[in-house]
Amino acid sequence: MFSYYEYPDTSDWNNPSRSNKNFLSLPAEVLDQIISELDLRSDLTSLALANRTCYHLVVPRHSEYRVIRTRHRLAAMWGHLARRSDLARNVRKVHCCSKDNHTTPDQYPSSLVPQGPSNPQQELHLELTRLSNICIALRHMTHLQEFIWENPDDQQLSSSLSACNEGDILESLGESTRLTHLSLSGAMRLRPSSPARQLEQIWNMKHLRYVCLRGEVWGLPSMGGIVQEFLMQSPLLEFLEVPLEITSLADSLFPSLKKLRLFLQSGAGSSSAKSWSTFVANHLALEEFSCTPLLVNLPADGLPLLKCFQTDINSLGEFGTAHNTPSLDSIDATLPLNSLGEKFLKSGNCSNLRRLCLRTWPTTAFLRFTKVFPNLTWLSVEQCPVMQLDNLLCYLSQFRYLEVFRGHAIWKSVDYNDDRMHLAIVKLVQMCLNLRELDHRTYYAKRRAYKRIVITREEQEDGSLGVTYEVRKPPPRSCFDTAGGIFD
Repeated sequence: MFSYYEYPDTSDWNNPSRSNKNFLSLPAEVLDQIISELDLRSDLTSLALANRTCYHLVVPRHSEYRVIRTRHRLAAMWGHLARRSDLARNVRKVHCCSKDNHTTPDQYPSSLVPQGPSNPQQELHLELTRLSNICIALRHMTHLQEFIWENPDDQQLSSSLSACNEGDILESLGESTRLTHLSLSGAMRLRPSSPARQLEQIWNMKHLRYVCLRGEVWGLPSMGGIVQEFLMQSPLLEFLEVPLEITSLADSLFPSLKKLRLFLQSGAGSSSAKSWSTFVANHLALEEFSCTPLLVNLPADGLPLLKCFQTDINSLGEFGTAHNTPSLDSIDATLPLNSLGEKFLKSGNCSNLRRLCLRTWPTTAFLRFTKVFPNLTWLSVEQCPVMQLDNLLCYLSQFRYLEVFRGHAIWKSVDYNDDRMHLAIVKLVQMCLNLRELDHRTYYAKRRAYKRIVITREEQEDGSLGVTYEVRKPPPRSCFDTAGGIFD
């Protein structure tokens, strides 16, 4: 039988012998309500370390009920959350990810969850019940701030989802008054289970600030008007990621929009490009913009507040070249540079550039860019020709403020030899005094990125500077990053 959580014994907290009343003198129910307002796990950890009583108040009732991030069905957990509204209300983030998504580690409650079915086939039969419990649990999550849903590739499971209809899940989310981040992707059907309900009626999320829509369903002509109506209910929208196929948003205006990410899903014609060109021209306050490939005609006068730019800069034409006010901080250029690309990088718009990512970088241009971008702190070169180590280190030392260098240029120069790479790092830290991170040669498939060589400088007892380094996993990625984790 499922046993309910027992509050810790507080019978002696109000003992007259206690010299001073404090936080713990409050009733247990009030304490639980106060702690439920703490969002950050770090704050919960600090409170739990205060004393034994605080520990039992926080663990596991709160420590395990802030983030749910899972690649598995976990029918027992969802049943537990559907029954325990007092625990489900504490959840801030729900990420239901596909099985191959290892970009962030799994995290979900387990201590208070009763044992569920372990046979995968048995769990599949309970799928409809699980999805029903998800809807109930989401209604309990009154503090929910972020919801990410990735449809699994399992065909059997997809048929179950179709029967239950994911529209019910979205309708449950509509009851949340704190939901600000929403990401939906996969082969979603988006139909409510009740024939009396229409898709337009399930959208009721007026506090959204970050919206990411991926999947073939969003590119369907029938979805354009629905997406437009849904998004127009979100006056606070700051981040938007949608396929270029959605042309209905061309006439929409989002006053708070600062981050826009567009991607080509199944093919977009000239009408899509024209529509989105109008959209961008109406949102000159954009600070981050990503569009690959670049099918949008950007405003001739540029985007005056643009700070992060990810696209094929060889397709820009005259965009921003006449703009004298420096604003761009980060650029990711997806194709090799030609004269048009170099012209843009040398414009006044890029004079304060801090982070630059290039797919290829000809050796002849290397030293020239050290003079164009003297304040560069972050540099990535994905495909770099084999160079002499001393020459490469000399080039990098020209970037006086360089902190991060991505790519395998140094590894190539030492033939991917660990001992020679050690000597190269020893030289490099002496020439680049601010360097703190390099790419390792090992690819970490789970995070879809290379491991990192992290350099640490510490002052020793004798006053000298000690330098050490270690290899770490790449950090987790957020799906709400405009540049897709390029500049982590």
